[in-house]
Amino acid sequence: LGDFPKESDDTLIALRYVEAAIRIETIEGDDWQIGVDIARFGSDRTAFVVRHGNEVVKMDWFAKEDTMQSVGRAMNYLREFPKAKMNIDEIGVGAGVVDRLKENSEFSDRILGVNSAEKAFEQEGEMKFVNKRAEMYMRLREKFINNDVKLIEKGTIISDLTNIKYKFRSSNGACQIESKDEIKKRGLRSPDLADATALAFYVIPDLEPDIKFL
Repeated sequence: LGDFPKESDDTLIALRYVEAAIRIETIEGDDWQIGVDIARFGSDRTAFVVRHGNEVVKMDWFAKEDTMQSVGRAMNYLREFPKAKMNIDEIGVGAGVVDRLKENSEFSDRILGVNSAEKAFEQEGEMKFVNKRAEMYMRLREKFINNDVKLIEKGTIISDLTNIKYKFRSSNGACQIESKDEIKKRGLRSPDLADATALAFYVIPDLEPDIKFL
């Protein structure tokens, strides 16, 4: 119906945090990154989200396009934002887009394929995650709670972000994010813009030991 959900205990990112991120003043930052969630034909959309520092500066989506069109669009984004790296969801049809872009020497070193089903990067003493999807979204959630995101209000971004639920597994306490299929079973559309936003903010943690030579 296009209505925002009532907030519940299992809502990943509460509406009040998303609304605050839209109202907040510009947040300074130097790095550029583009998150891309690839779809093909059907109801899902291919979504692009560009961030500068912790500010989302551009957001677009396209429906019913083949992967080669998505490759072309990705190239245009990389040219428009020459300092940006690009995180692409490489599960399913996204893998072909990643491979094709990496074949192009102009862009190959700026492309990272992100498999959200892979094991998360977990550091000692922090929350456990079922997979990388949970890690990306929980780190994004933390940024919203800490007022560390400047968001533009466009398309379905508000409902995408506030419709996602999470839970903790009883077996090991690991955090699990509701899948796209589970969201669709509740009668909601795929949160493509939210996925692209999570990818835009995802930075692989530095797990190298801090070694100092005296």
